[in-house]
Amino acid sequence: MAGEPVTGGAVARADRGRSFFSDVLAACLILWPPLWVFDPFHLIQPHLMVEQFAVLELAFCLAWAVFMRLPAGRTIAALAVMAVLVLCGWLFLRFPDLTLSIYDGRSETLVLSVLLMSVCFIAGWFLAGRGLTVLVALFLLYGILTLHFPSTFSALGGGTRTFLTYMTFGSDAIIGQTLIVVTVTVSCFVLFGRAFLLAGGAKAINDLALWLGGRDAGAPVKTAVLASGMFGTISGNATSNVLTVGSVTIPLMMRYGVRPATAGGIEAVASTGGQLMPPVMGTAAFMMAELTGIPYAEIALAALLPALLFYFVLLVEAHRIGKATAKPAEADAPHVDRAAALRSLAIFAFILIGVSVLLFWYGRSPEWAAVLGILLCGLVAISRGRRALAWTAVRRELREVAAILVPLVVTAAIVGIMLAVINTTGLGVMLAFLLEQIGGKGLFLSLLVAAAASYLLGLSLSTAAVYVISATLVAPGLVALGVPVMAAHLFVLYMAMLSMISPPVAFACLATCGLTGASFSATCREALRFSVLIFWIPFVFIYNPGLLLIGSAWQIFVALATASAAALAASAALARTRDRLVEAVLYAGLAILVVWPMLPDWLRLVAAALVALWFSPIARGFRDRQPSQKAP
Repeated sequence: MAGEPVTGGAVARADRGRSFFSDVLAACLILWPPLWVFDPFHLIQPHLMVEQFAVLELAFCLAWAVFMRLPAGRTIAALAVMAVLVLCGWLFLRFPDLTLSIYDGRSETLVLSVLLMSVCFIAGWFLAGRGLTVLVALFLLYGILTLHFPSTFSALGGGTRTFLTYMTFGSDAIIGQTLIVVTVTVSCFVLFGRAFLLAGGAKAINDLALWLGGRDAGAPVKTAVLASGMFGTISGNATSNVLTVGSVTIPLMMRYGVRPATAGGIEAVASTGGQLMPPVMGTAAFMMAELTGIPYAEIALAALLPALLFYFVLLVEAHRIGKATAKPAEADAPHVDRAAALRSLAIFAFILIGVSVLLFWYGRSPEWAAVLGILLCGLVAISRGRRALAWTAVRRELREVAAILVPLVVTAAIVGIMLAVINTTGLGVMLAFLLEQIGGKGLFLSLLVAAAASYLLGLSLSTAAVYVISATLVAPGLVALGVPVMAAHLFVLYMAMLSMISPPVAFACLATCGLTGASFSATCREALRFSVLIFWIPFVFIYNPGLLLIGSAWQIFVALATASAAALAASAALARTRDRLVEAVLYAGLAILVVWPMLPDWLRLVAAALVALWFSPIARGFRDRQPSQKAP
């Protein structure tokens, strides 16, 4: 009995020590990316390679993960952290020399490569998902086996030693472009989104959405869509959007009579669209810029109209579902006056315009725009009299931000292995050729195959991982069929995005379950039911590239007008599938004809104008009054 207090005290000291060191590591991995980007006195970038920066960030992330995963007071935890820091520290110091010996077969580079791959696989198993880790391991095994295949399938020359070394030191490997994009660009935007929250941005967006949503029966559902869309311009992380915006919109929808599973599914879909909304898109969009060589600013501009169409479709569905499931506003329902909403709009616009001007007007890099956004959020917080956070709040923020960044960095590291295998074995070229052969029977069939491949991958992987795989295996085949590079990659990006609401992964749906208390399966069903019209958007901009700002101003106008009309007609078809099947078929056919590119533009515009007139409030009111006039 006498020894128990000593043991308890030792454990408590170990907990405090682990907490202190984990907070230090969290601070390092959070501050290192913006410090690299800003580099005020030019003391860092002139003396370090960007790969060395990425290795050090990976070291901080892996060490923090070890601290948080292994039990305190155990010698193995301290040894594991030391081993990770020594390994990455050696890579950091020796990287310039090691990269020159990739093809020499030196034992040092081989041992370091195998050790880092092993550490990344272990970390990926716990942080990036078992499905992705197993898939990457299968790709690596395939790459090793190709060394013994005929020359048609041969991998990188030089044997097994060179192949394993390349998996770490290649330009598309662990310490390659994927890790660099995540550690430099994505990390800065994650910090920007968090700074926006601390500056009061979440409340500003919710107030503005409540004001714009109105007070009719569909108001809470439309408020959720608007709030998620506006927050998506700042944060491209679907789970973060759910937890931030959903904490307000989900209880509001449930208060108006929307079932918990339906409220969770609606919020999951609306938050997922934040990955598509410029100027701050999701991780996959930054990887797209790296893989295609297209500047991020051009990608964001091209994605603007499809993103607006995405939320227009959701608003149409929100109005339909809201009227069917929600009840009118109560007298004591949340109300925001116009002055407060306009103040919120000014705060939101100040930050958003500042980032957009730097990104689109001056053409600065995305990470620079993110750092400016962080500074603007600080100015807003100071102007609004926000108090400094207490030390406990600071530590909580450090842990929460680290919990977001670390899985992203680990995922980028192991995805780099997969990209290295694909590029060294020629697997991507073979699959692109296969897709091109299928395309000989029709572009639409190839699009269906590409969509199915991306969607099936999304059933077990995150959006970024699915996009990287699809972009290297599927998108080249679409480009070979004549699809513009931008359109092909945005097509697979849209399909990859749907993994956030597709079981068994459905991270966005899983996040809403904690706010609604509904079952995961029911939430996924409602999310898919609410998002069914979203699936046709990628097909629409493939056949109407004007939606991606490709072509003349007239082509862009025709594409946007006809796609919007098609959304109205498709929503009407979906609403009549059960009771009025003939009308549903007619509306669905009209939606297809309006966006069919083979028809003359003038005919499509006339059809779009008739659809808009038919669903206008005036026409709808006239149709609603006719039954009452005939009643006795």
